[in-house]
Amino acid sequence: MTPLISARLKNLALHLARTPLHPQWLALRLKRTQTLWVRTNARGRVLDVGCADSGTSNFLELGQVSDYVSIDLPKTGAERYGSQPTAWATAEALPFCDSSWDTVLMLDVLEHVPAAGRALSEAARVLAPSGVLLLSVPFAYPVHDEPFDFRRWTTHGLHEELRSAGLKATESIALGSAVEAGCCSTSIGIARATLNALRKNKIWLSAVPIALIAITLTNCWGWLLSLLCKDRAFMPIRIHLVARLA
Repeated sequence: MTPLISARLKNLALHLARTPLHPQWLALRLKRTQTLWVRTNARGRVLDVGCADSGTSNFLELGQVSDYVSIDLPKTGAERYGSQPTAWATAEALPFCDSSWDTVLMLDVLEHVPAAGRALSEAARVLAPSGVLLLSVPFAYPVHDEPFDFRRWTTHGLHEELRSAGLKATESIALGSAVEAGCCSTSIGIARATLNALRKNKIWLSAVPIALIAITLTNCWGWLLSLLCKDRAFMPIRIHLVARLA
């Protein structure tokens, strides 16, 4: 695949992600909420743990942030995301002094860390006394970035993990209702099954328009029902927490 075709496909995927045609549309809508949440809460010296492509740096509030440093692992950051972080490092052994960061970001990272408790303890160690940890994790979401996807948490489980690491959650937000989570999983399942069928036999190409219609209807139905269903804690798509030193 030429670089031009690859770039066009990526651009198409970005535009598609903003529409109900995309199987992850209901989950991706919540990423925009995450952007605003991080922009509102991140300040001072910011450490981005597990930065992937360092895209977070693009939406930080410049007036609030004095410094931005990103870290990731070569195996995941470089190979999967083409990442070029400030430093290559692991979340379980941060190469920074105690009490040196005002904000630590762990955005969709903790589920990929083998020793999650140790990573949270390291975040607590490098946090300044008045610093904050911004933590986001998926709840109702498929296995991804295999084989580096190890677990899912409830809000209660996260609070317990934070307490064990010397941290305390001061804000907890569940995003996505149960019906959104169910419809999102259904849409992703339809897309996955269709792609698997296509890989086995090209005859399934005729099923693609049907799959796209089914995905679009499922996504729209989930969005409409979510306007009536306000229960976010029962089965959210993702969870956001703000934590401070206990």
